[in-house]
Amino acid sequence: MLEAAISETLNGSPFAIEYRVVTAAREVRHLYARGRCTFDESRRPVRFAGAIVALPNRGNYCHLP
Repeated sequence: MLEAAISETLNGSPFAIEYRVVTAAREVRHLYARGRCTFDESRRPVRFAGAIVALPNRGNYCHLP
């Protein structure tokens, strides 16, 4: 899923994806990221601009054993 989003972004489409991360404190956090890639004149990616926000109503703050 993430690889497909990256591939589409590198082909010029904006990206938008939800995912989970586990913190050092073993808490699961749900995040949403969206943005787009900027390319140079040779079509090489030079910047990924966007935003990442926490989704607190998705079950965040679950602590793993």
